[in-house]
Amino acid sequence: MRPSAAGGPPGGTRLVRSGLRSSASAAAARGARHPRALAIVGAVERALAARARALPGARVHVVGAGPDARRVMRLLAAAGAVVSFSDPRVARVDVDGLHLRAFRLDNGYLGCADCVVIVAHRPDHDYDYVARAASLVVDASGRMASRTGRHIVHLPPA
Repeated sequence: MRPSAAGGPPGGTRLVRSGLRSSASAAAARGARHPRALAIVGAVERALAARARALPGARVHVVGAGPDARRVMRLLAAAGAVVSFSDPRVARVDVDGLHLRAFRLDNGYLGCADCVVIVAHRPDHDYDYVARAASLVVDASGRMASRTGRHIVHLPPA
């Protein structure tokens, strides 16, 4: 196992990759069965491109760890993004050999992420904080529908 080169959240914790078991094309093929995950990743890619940032190497933080969020994480990792996540109900996630540990939303990491993707609708998250702290938010949950800003991209909820 080796730490990711792109760095991680404050406090010395780093994301760890241990030989992804599948190629990007295999992950995309699995994602094709899940058009919602592909649509979310496409929105992230477009939002980053509008800020002159490519998806490979981008630090993308996913809010949620359910099946939809894991599909999104899988596709993001296959595209070369450095993936992290927050979910108060899940401590760790393994996605195609990518071992992730959950981070609290209020630990200061959101300001370091290139993009925050809200996949899960969790009432216990502070979405006002997310809107303030993140430089770019892709909201696929509809949870930020009442919030506006040039840094918030709204997708229709599933």
